[in-house]
Amino acid sequence: MNDEPSTLPRDVEVPVGGAAWRRLRGGPVWAFGLVLVTVIALVVVGGGAVYFARLASTGDAPEGGAWQVLGTAAWWLTIVGLLVGAAALWIGDIDRRGSMARSGEPRGRVLPSATNVSQVVPIGYGWHVGWLALEAVLAVGMLAVSSWAVGAVDSDDLQGYPTAWAFWGLGAAALFGATAGSLVKKVAFRRWAAAHAASMRGGAPTGRVSPFWRWVTFRFRLDLWVCAAGALLLAAAAVVGSLLESLGDDFGSADDVAEATGAVQALGVVGALLLVVGLAAATQYRRAGKPLGAAESLA
Repeated sequence: MNDEPSTLPRDVEVPVGGAAWRRLRGGPVWAFGLVLVTVIALVVVGGGAVYFARLASTGDAPEGGAWQVLGTAAWWLTIVGLLVGAAALWIGDIDRRGSMARSGEPRGRVLPSATNVSQVVPIGYGWHVGWLALEAVLAVGMLAVSSWAVGAVDSDDLQGYPTAWAFWGLGAAALFGATAGSLVKKVAFRRWAAAHAASMRGGAPTGRVSPFWRWVTFRFRLDLWVCAAGALLLAAAAVVGSLLESLGDDFGSADDVAEATGAVQALGVVGALLLVVGLAAATQYRRAGKPLGAAESLA
């Protein structure tokens, strides 16, 4: 695998807009995704920062048509724009840093095997840690601010930036879990490969492939999904616990508070268990028999 960009091969099946993707190639698609995600960040993060700064200084939520439009835009950009931008970045990045081709493996009976496979050059450890740091800052900062805003604004004002930032904060926490699992997967795989160099060929282990671990760690990336779910539940437990503490007697009776606190603690325990299980599963990627940076379509 080299670092040279490549075009989508002609035999790759692209269900929607295949000809357009091939004409645009990776660079323009990636640039479009980058611009869209940047605009979203400016509206959601930048606009939200101004919104909460004014809220903190005046004690009242900013009002007016412009803020209503921005609050609505923050939600729609989060729901639709972020999905489109992330898809463009993902497809463009495959074409920039790797290649895609039709799968040569036979079709399965229970579930069809992949139609297409891809291979990219994994990012370096520095970039990996940098993404972890950014996701941690976004998760902690946005969840802390949105939790504070719950007690600072009227319920009608929660539908704009406060809830958008809570959504983004939880999403950043989930991404942190998935990125942490990806880093653990990469470190564990490379350490095993270095200790078993004779068993490696083309960047992949040559021993017996476990169908179970191939499904879990390669095809469906369930290890990373479990890591993301665990981090998400931990973040949600922390936020709800903080809200319970700040509300105090306003939440309800002592029994209500005790019951809610128990539920939050259980949520945190489940999240921690999921994160541990996901990280442990990520260390078994070598059993999938695939190199780092490889992926395949689900159908």
